[in-house]
Amino acid sequence: MEITVLHLTGWTGTGKTTLLKNFSIEHPGSIQILTPAKAGQALEPSAADWDNHSAIAIDEVTSWDRESVAEGVASLESYAEQCGKKLILVSQAQEDLEHCSIVLRKAPVMIGLDGRQQRLILSFDGKRLTFSDTSSN
Repeated sequence: MEITVLHLTGWTGTGKTTLLKNFSIEHPGSIQILTPAKAGQALEPSAADWDNHSAIAIDEVTSWDRESVAEGVASLESYAEQCGKKLILVSQAQEDLEHCSIVLRKAPVMIGLDGRQQRLILSFDGKRLTFSDTSSN
């Protein structure tokens, strides 16, 4: 089964946004990162540039207007699924999606960046973004 949504979690300073920014710079066309300019800003799904990116990352999920982020994520997930793209949700904790009333159609891949147990592996072939995690045992 193809996974469409990645939920990337970790406390402030664990490198979630930095990881995505660095990857997007190294691999143009891979990820567009949407970050609210101020707390409570409405998420506009039309800001997602799917034509030029394989994935859209919604940074700081809990900082967006709650109603717009719930509706926007639903819309973006549906589009990503239909088009073979990826949606990345970034927050501090797993329960943040529920707190924001975000309901996903399919379970996301959950990656917690805590600096010790898991790390995210992103790859981009110029057209498709794929992700996986590694766990140290």
